[in-house]
Amino acid sequence: MEEINMRLIERDQIEHEGYGAGWGEIITEVYECPCGKGQVISTKDDIPGFRDRDTSCKCPECFDKYDFDRNIAKIK
Repeated sequence: MEEINMRLIERDQIEHEGYGAGWGEIITEVYECPCGKGQVISTKDDIPGFRDRDTSCKCPECFDKYDFDRNIAKIK
């Protein structure tokens, strides 16, 4: 399966007090989608006990064509 490394546009890191399990951070990264017309947003909750990750594509053209994982787009 062909993989494309996407270009990082923006990165934001916010500290979070957690939910009683200790401090952590929420990391949001915005990438340029493979066609260059939209964005792919990757969010990672790095909070003890509540780790989660989500990646979403905001480009209708690329949404149907690729599977996304952080900074990688894989042709379906």
